[in-house]
Amino acid sequence: MTAFDTLQASRALQAAGVDRAHAEAHAAQLKAAADADRNGAATKIDLATLETRLTWRMVVISGLWSGVLFALLRFVPVT
Repeated sequence: MTAFDTLQASRALQAAGVDRAHAEAHAAQLKAAADADRNGAATKIDLATLETRLTWRMVVISGLWSGVLFALLRFVPVT
């Protein structure tokens, strides 16, 4: 992700006729909004970690069910 360039935004607003104080205030608010939006986003590392955790959970659960099935077939008499 690229960082929000407040100086460039401020200069663009000033070039469009906005006075300097207002341009700087607008640029600061835009940066805050962009940062807040990024704080909740998942990264590739987050997604890879989640995938690994879910895979291991599936392996453990399938292993447990295999054990239960084996125990039922082994110790429950079939008549």
